[in-house]
Amino acid sequence: MDLKSILMRQRINPVLTLAVFALGLTGVSFTLQAKETPTVEQAIFQCKTTYPSQFESKKRLACFDSISTPAEESLFKKALADVTSAEKSTEVIPKSEEIPTKVGAIAIKKTNLDLSYLERKWSLTSEGDWDISDFETYKSNYLLLTNTSDINNSPQSPSRLNAGDRNLDSNDLKFQLSLKSELYNNIPLIRDFPYVTSSRLWGAYTQQSNWQLFNANASRPLRENNYEPELILSLGIDNGVDGEKKAYIPRMLNLGLVHQSNGRDNPLSRSWNRL
Repeated sequence: MDLKSILMRQRINPVLTLAVFALGLTGVSFTLQAKETPTVEQAIFQCKTTYPSQFESKKRLACFDSISTPAEESLFKKALADVTSAEKSTEVIPKSEEIPTKVGAIAIKKTNLDLSYLERKWSLTSEGDWDISDFETYKSNYLLLTNTSDINNSPQSPSRLNAGDRNLDSNDLKFQLSLKSELYNNIPLIRDFPYVTSSRLWGAYTQQSNWQLFNANASRPLRENNYEPELILSLGIDNGVDGEKKAYIPRMLNLGLVHQSNGRDNPLSRSWNRL
């Protein structure tokens, strides 16, 4: 071997050495990065510490769902290997015993004693998600027997001057039915407002009626009905300061659109709208 070849070889060796050293560092970094993958317990703990508040239970649950356990990963790899081997064969044999069955869980909602009546009634936290078919009471629901000694059989107004005698009975069966149901929750844009723990749109309906139940001569009419549909935007507000709830900070904010009417046409119609 001549001198020129020896010199060229000596020049190349440092370059190769640096390249090997760089690859070694890269391998070390890959190893370190692989070791930094958290365990399932660490991932669960991170979810709990990232979303510790009871108002963030949905985000905490989504964080839990994003955790992949080693058992799930090994099952996925095994299923992928089964699919690959099945594609190579002419006959695909399903392996139902290797497919995990999903066990259904029965959720029994218990009353959270840490929540106030207002928080439970308006679902101000992420607990107790409702469906549109779930109804609950809104205003007072009652059934009363009323009696009056001053019957107005001939009411008059500027729109109805000559009213006939209605021949009313002194007793009424008065009742009110009032229900509400959640139409939509976790409303976009609103849910990102600071201090807002929940955003829900409710639909409500209230009906108040006076029934001449004991007036058999007049065929027991419903002499008066009032219908009141309503839309309510309810926002839960985080009134906690340093872990303590403050009474001077409102816990909720409601914005409603209400229509009330007796359901009759002119000139007997009576209705109003308010915000």
